[in-house]
Amino acid sequence: MQENNNYSNSHDDEINLGELFIKLWDQKWMIVIPMVLCVLLAIGYSVTRPAVYQVKAVLTPPENDQLLDINLNGLTQFTPESVFRLYFKELKSPAALREYYQLTKWYEPESESESESESESNKQAESLTQSEIDSRFLSFLNGMDVSNSTPDFLKKTVDGKIVTGSEASLLQADIAWNTSNSAKTAEFINGYLSFVNKQLIAKIHKEQSASKAQQLAELTRIQNLALNVEKQQRELNILKMQETQKLEISKVEDEIERLVNAHYENLETQLVQLKESLAIAVKLNIVEPKSLEDFYADSKNLGQIEIYTTDKSDRSKDYLLGSKFLNAEIQEIEKRRKDTRFVEGLSVLNQKLAEVKKNRQLESLKNRIDDKPYVEAYLKTLDKVAQLSNYNLEFNEPEFYQVIQPALAPGESVGRNKNIYLALGLVIGAMIGLMLALISIAVSNYREKNKTNA
Repeated sequence: MQENNNYSNSHDDEINLGELFIKLWDQKWMIVIPMVLCVLLAIGYSVTRPAVYQVKAVLTPPENDQLLDINLNGLTQFTPESVFRLYFKELKSPAALREYYQLTKWYEPESESESESESESNKQAESLTQSEIDSRFLSFLNGMDVSNSTPDFLKKTVDGKIVTGSEASLLQADIAWNTSNSAKTAEFINGYLSFVNKQLIAKIHKEQSASKAQQLAELTRIQNLALNVEKQQRELNILKMQETQKLEISKVEDEIERLVNAHYENLETQLVQLKESLAIAVKLNIVEPKSLEDFYADSKNLGQIEIYTTDKSDRSKDYLLGSKFLNAEIQEIEKRRKDTRFVEGLSVLNQKLAEVKKNRQLESLKNRIDDKPYVEAYLKTLDKVAQLSNYNLEFNEPEFYQVIQPALAPGESVGRNKNIYLALGLVIGAMIGLMLALISIAVSNYREKNKTNA
């Protein structure tokens, strides 16, 4: 008896697909009605929902001609791809986008009707708080897409693999926005491209100016260092030359002093001898030489001044010259004691002393006012300084991009596909209807089972 009850319960739990389909068919309106309602809602949504368009511009690197002016100054050397990479980076910069966003007052609410005045729109914009402006900007930023769209056949490869990351080729870029106001967005994109170009020009100009100033400062530092080294070296050379000059002056002066002293000693010796001979001549009362023959015979040709000043070997018979002659000789020698012109070789030494004191090389170093012409390291920097000084940083505004597809309105529709909405409405309606039909069938079976058991 128990086995029969178990078999009966398991038989009741089995699902009869044929019976289920029949019951579903009986509930067909319960399935169809939700489907129709959902399809109608989908149609209404697709009709009333604002159309969304993708406004896109396609860019490529500039031509070489655009970079001639900016490369001629020598501070930078750009290639079309390198400058386009900088432009692409600036284009993706949230800071640049935010600046242009606020510059164009994109956050201002659009006029709902033509009758709404511009002043009222401006008042609404001024009433926005900074957090509201930031929120609108973030929402606007989420709709932007700046991407590298370089075709695969132009991309750089290594070992057959396409290079990615910062080293990847950048020969084409897309800038796109999904928007419901395609005309205004197209105007914004085209203006933003030009704005970023001007921003990059200003940035490059600033970097070049800083580079120029830095290089000039470095060259000035090198010049000052070279001039300081030259000045120190010159002062050291002057000190060395002055010491050498002092030694040479002292040496020549010593020679002069020795020569003069020797001359004075010689004169003193002559005076002593002459005075002794005079004393003898006075005692012998010899006033005049006795005769010329006797003079030559007795004095051995010592009667002339030249003989007395040069021959010092034998002056023993000078008294024969007579007191008159000897007095004149003594007076003449006394005069010579005060006059150094008669010192043999003194004029040569005096000339040598004058040349040592004059030392033209030393005077040239001491009187040098400007060391620049003598500093090789300084002279080498002059051409570079002149070149940098002549660099013209005021160049014509080049375009760092080419537009092969400008941003145009209305653009490509990306957010209003009716077929998708209809399909979604049909599927969702069918699921809701099927679920309601199954629930109705389950409730009906439960009631029938309770009546049978009763």
